Amino acid sequence: MQSPVLVRVRLSDVDRAKFARDSNLSDLQQMSAAETAWVDAESISDKMMDQFTPSDTGNIMGRENQGFIQSFLKEVGDNATAGLLTADGRPTKQLIDRMQNAIFAKAYKNEKLVRLVAEEPDPEIRNILNALNGAAASFVQMQYLSGEAHKQTSSWLVDAVEDIADEQGSNQSLADEALNSLVKATELVRQAKDSGQNIEELLSQGDMFGEDNPAANALARFISANNRSAKRMTAAFKAMATAINDELIHQGQGMDMFGGGDRSLVEILADVSQELEREFGEGNGFQVSMFESLSQVTRDRLTKHRLMFSKTCSI
Repeated sequence: MQSPVLVRVRLSDVDRAKFARDSNLSDLQQMSAAETAWVDAESISDKMMDQFTPSDTGNIMGRENQGFIQSFLKEVGDNATAGLLTADGRPTKQLIDRMQNAIFAKAYKNEKLVRLVAEEPDPEIRNILNALNGAAASFVQMQYLSGEAHKQTSSWLVDAVEDIADEQGSNQSLADEALNSLVKATELVRQAKDSGQNIEELLSQGDMFGEDNPAANALARFISANNRSAKRMTAAFKAMATAINDELIHQGQGMDMFGGGDRSLVEILADVSQELEREFGEGNGFQVSMFESLSQVTRDRLTKHRLMFSKTCSI
């Protein structure tokens, strides 16, 4: 026999994606924390997200979240687990950080947020990021709902949204707008802290240069006023995400085609603000009542397109 070749055939089932990750473990160890987060996020299934239960302050290491922690360790693989647990089996800081980073990559899919959660040392900014844990599962759901709403949106509504987007210089979905506003708000709070300004001074400068973003500004004010209360911020972010998901479901079902129309992010924040004030007291909401006129403009434009659509159908 010339040039014999030994061939091995694996007879048992294998998770090819996990096998590939385990095979590239040495490469993974050379990645930055943010880069590792994106790889780990791919291994977090919807079933695992159902297990993700942070505390009401955003703590991911509570007893109620043990199911997720065990599932995450299983996905990471035996080769890596040894370096993520202490001798008596307790999670190390490395494991806590790695889980936190992966959750953000999975839920928010935003490079700035992932980089912040992986690298930000400031305790007040980290308090904001921890609070976002409470809304992580809802933001994962938002990604799905946003896609479904987009698929089922009728042509008249697409035209309306595009018309408004052309005038406002934006063509974002509600989910994208919410996430971008949240990221912008976090950046504003950080910028105010770094410059030694209060948030109102910083926002007034933005107004002077035409950089006004009502939703981001409202969120920035709320975060600035509550960044020492992780519980309050967690409740706010979770309520905001839940309200947005309810609206996306509403849009996906095509309800009220000739009725009240779809709500803007500013309108949603106004509603959530009222909920927060009922729970935590007056003055603890998002402070968005001053932007009601913007919401009315949006409603007027949508009404115009509904009338046009109605006339077309009657011909």
